[in-house]
Amino acid sequence: MTFLFQLVSSIFRPKCAELTGAQLPLIKLWFRPDWDTFVGALTLCGYASFLFGWHVHEKAVLLIIIPFSMIALKDRRYFSAFRPLAVAGHVSLFPLIFTAAEFPIKTVYTILWLVLFLFAFDRVAPPSERPRVFLLDRFSLLYITVAIPLIVYSSLVHQLVFGWGRYEFLPLMFMSSYSALGVVGSWVGFMVVFFTA
Repeated sequence: MTFLFQLVSSIFRPKCAELTGAQLPLIKLWFRPDWDTFVGALTLCGYASFLFGWHVHEKAVLLIIIPFSMIALKDRRYFSAFRPLAVAGHVSLFPLIFTAAEFPIKTVYTILWLVLFLFAFDRVAPPSERPRVFLLDRFSLLYITVAIPLIVYSSLVHQLVFGWGRYEFLPLMFMSSYSALGVVGSWVGFMVVFFTA
């Protein structure tokens, strides 16, 4: 089904495919066909589909997380780009689990997962042979630090401050903005890692 817009230019499927930029990783794959390049190209195509595709929902972030998780522990450069994506993927699903009965389960599970994920995987990922990008590492650390206060605010503090039913869009807006920042930051970080490897 094609929609024609009056105020915004209409973008058809072939043009959408061109605009996604999915061709760049495939060029590298063509010249260096090995497992890491294949999975990296697949991951970047997933990013392109998620970021620039026609219809995207919260669960579509799994198109990026699943292939990226296969190479995330290759070294610390890869893991540094994977961390914001993994956190954004979990946090972006919070608005889908919204009943009061599910609140303790999702909060405890996510905080426990976050702590185990950061401490265990950080020790497993080997040091990188290439120099790491200082700003990308700091972005990743800052991004993850903001996750727990955001979860607590969106799940508990907002209702205590504003009451039930008032300004319901604020936690959703914060979660969506936070998740978008994490996915885009992870995409930029992985593009640097992929094309400099």
